[in-house]
Amino acid sequence: MAYWEDNANHYSLPREDATRMARACLDYDRNPRQRFAELVGCADKYGSLVANAFHYYDPDTHKFTDSPTMGNVGGQSVELTNAARVVILLTSDGDDPNANFLARVPDSSSKH
Repeated sequence: MAYWEDNANHYSLPREDATRMARACLDYDRNPRQRFAELVGCADKYGSLVANAFHYYDPDTHKFTDSPTMGNVGGQSVELTNAARVVILLTSDGDDPNANFLARVPDSSSKH
């Protein structure tokens, strides 16, 4: 874990959230260092939304735990977690590898 704690950009991602993101990378990716570096880049681009998503990653249960809130997707109201919002942004930007990574983590997508 020291690698991730030492190499996160703490200006865009708080240390606690970076540590949780590192844990998710270790739990769900074959190349966790690369995935972590890419997600730090996402945090630079999307700011606190990425931090908010990983703030709710529970390393004990290996899933996101935040309660969904209503959001607008394609003109329809749906319940979305913070991670689901990041997935939508990544998908719309064509960043399928990182979107697919987040989708592998339980409870990261919308409830619908």
